[in-house]
Amino acid sequence: MIRLIFLVLVVLALGIGAAWLAEAPGRLALDWHGYRIETSAAAAAVLALAFAFAMALLYRFWLFVRQGPSAFGAARRETRRRKGYLALTRGMLAVASGDGRAARRLSAMAERLLEDRAPTLLLTAQAAELAGEQVQAERAYREMLERPETEFLGLRGLLTAAVRSGDRKAALDYARRAEALRPGTEWLLRERLALEAAAGDWEAAADTLERGAKRRALPEEVTQHQRAVIALQRAGQADAEGLERDALDWAVKAAKADPGFAAAQVEAARRLQAAGRVRKAARLLAAAWSRAPHPEIGRAYLELYGSEEPKRRWLRAEELVAGQLDHPESKALLAEATVAAGDAKAARPLVLALKAAEGETARVCRLMASVERAEWGDSQAAHDWAAKVPKAPEAGQWVCGACGHGASQWRPHCPNCQAFARLVWRGRAEEARNAAPAAIPAPPHSSSLAESA
Repeated sequence: MIRLIFLVLVVLALGIGAAWLAEAPGRLALDWHGYRIETSAAAAAVLALAFAFAMALLYRFWLFVRQGPSAFGAARRETRRRKGYLALTRGMLAVASGDGRAARRLSAMAERLLEDRAPTLLLTAQAAELAGEQVQAERAYREMLERPETEFLGLRGLLTAAVRSGDRKAALDYARRAEALRPGTEWLLRERLALEAAAGDWEAAADTLERGAKRRALPEEVTQHQRAVIALQRAGQADAEGLERDALDWAVKAAKADPGFAAAQVEAARRLQAAGRVRKAARLLAAAWSRAPHPEIGRAYLELYGSEEPKRRWLRAEELVAGQLDHPESKALLAEATVAAGDAKAARPLVLALKAAEGETARVCRLMASVERAEWGDSQAAHDWAAKVPKAPEAGQWVCGACGHGASQWRPHCPNCQAFARLVWRGRAEEARNAAPAAIPAPPHSSSLAESA
């Protein structure tokens, strides 16, 4: 709109000027070197304008002749740059889609078209990784270390390659160098924590975890669980060094850090028992059972009273499960204690209730075999149940949250993928609890076992 107004004003000014010349006739004379030129004022104005226009054209032509080659070169470079970045973009898309062949072709094209290699190094490295050419990929990552703008990405690529090849020492060195460049990067804190834990450097892992906690690099419950795992491992280290008091302190810290972590509760209770603090160990395990019943917690609780007679231990089990009667683990613990106490008649309905809750698991088959043997002697039914044990599934196991691999015992690292602090308890008991719980018979107070106890 402004341009249109300006054009109208120019045309209007030219019109006024032409009208003024037409209304004010006059003559213009020029004497030069014996020549005399006479013309009207209007014609002189037109000639002046024509001369100015011709000079402007001549000046533009001179500029074209002078700047043409450089302008042509700049336009050509701009075209190459545009094509280079287009190839770079398409190459990154090819990497994201897993098309290694296209990524390599577009990477080579981008390198050829772009004068600066910095934007193409990452694409070159990732394209080489897709093609399985790890040496070339690492060469590109190392070249990225020489440029400040790509150094961090180069360290990340080398760190990932070192982890993949199992060179944890080099990976940890790359992680520390990368953190020096960008302190507090969340993925880097998690990676460094995993590497320090894999190396058994639990003190450094604890420091890294606390720095990550300040930046909320992980959810609070994950941080608490990892804090408990690290404390548990430090307890083991202290015990190996003969520092029993420190081992107890670390085990108790692990239990407090994650109250739902059965392995930490059991370890703390056993160390408290060894220190002669049986009552505190019992309270710890009872609280843990009330939060989340677990077979290892139940066994550890009964082991606190291993010197007592079986009937007395049965009463201990009854006290422990009082608030969790519907849980399959409560059924299992009561059944085991009742069988151990020798009351097969009272144990049978408990085992059948457990069987209804979790199916014919290995522990159900073992308990049924014990019940049959205790009640009827070495019967065929006892042999049949015992024969099912090797093929029956376990009632639960520790499962890796990263790869899904199962393990019979808890460990700080997954035995399959080596993921740190990812083993969690999973079992048929949890599935049974989500479903409608099977009714558990009332504790057999009326039985001969209760009477004799």
